This record gives sequence, C-alpha cells and structure tokens, in this order.
Amino acid sequence: MAVELMTALDEGRQDVITDEKQRLIYTIACKAAIKANHRLGMVEMYELVRRVFALENINTCPHGRPIIIKMTKKEIEKEFGRTL
Repeated sequence: MAVELMTALDEGRQDVITDEKQRLIYTIACKAAIKANHRLGMVEMYELVRRVFALENINTCPHGRPIIIKMTKKEIEKEFGRTL
C-alpha cells in the first residue's frame, strides 16, 4: 500500500489519497524523520536545509509543528543577552 501511495503522489494523483491514506503518509514521514538529539554532519545539515527550501508552501511538519521560524536581528540579540 505504501508503494502505491508514493507512486500516486509522484505522479501527482491526489485524487486517490483518502483520509486514511493521508494519515499513513504522515506516519511514514514521521517515522522516517530525523529525531531529536540525532547528530548530523555539516554535509547532512546543508543537504537537509537545501531540500527543505526546495519545497513549496511547507511551514510545518504533518503534525502542525513549525519547521521554520523567523526572527529579527533584535530578537536574536535579545535571546543572547546582547541588547541594551
């Protein structure tokens, strides 16, 4: 079933994706995701960032957690105790 789903998605056939199949896709993505405290090398990190920025309209993981946050320079300085 998973191979069928991936083939359908690859071919752009969204019409065959039921709610149940969508949950399966989310589960597969979650299980395949890089977990907290898993160390990555510099090459792996660069590749991950490159692939994320190549995606269209993706701001959250399948569970709704943000994968990208925006911070101003002032907010970053505040976090590091560098503001006056």
